[in-house]
Amino acid sequence: MADLVARKMEEMIPELEELQTLQLFSEAEIKKIVKSRSDFEYLMQRKSPNKLDFLRYIEYEMNLDLLRKARKRRLDIVKMYPTDHTCTKRVSSIYHRCLLRFSGDLSLWSEYLDYLESQGSFKSLQRAFPRALQLHPREPRLWGKAAAVEFMHNKDVAAARVLMQRQ
Repeated sequence: MADLVARKMEEMIPELEELQTLQLFSEAEIKKIVKSRSDFEYLMQRKSPNKLDFLRYIEYEMNLDLLRKARKRRLDIVKMYPTDHTCTKRVSSIYHRCLLRFSGDLSLWSEYLDYLESQGSFKSLQRAFPRALQLHPREPRLWGKAAAVEFMHNKDVAAARVLMQRQ
């Protein structure tokens, strides 16, 4: 368990160093971030983690990203950095781990799909929809949402029509 958490924390080092180099967060704030993330990671590695623990972790990461964006705007940093995408990847990873454990929870799937769409992560959305539809084949809202994404973002009318007809 500790090995997995240590590996996850080591993967965060370049991101945290960049945040400190850009002076978006102080050293004390970075230490708090590390402490919070390690606490959340240990909660995720328990034998039976709660859905609420996953959701709190997701909320924490989203709030941290909003703070990072606000500070970046305040410091007038317009250049794109790798840290600009790490939050989306981390939140998607947390959702993925949560959905492995709670795959039958339709509201969780809806939150995840909405998040991917709001972040413009359409490749991830294309991978998530088949899995959601496979687990919830009798849910018309999922079929409609999948068809809407195919039509609006992928501009694939035929695929959208097929999805609507399967509903």
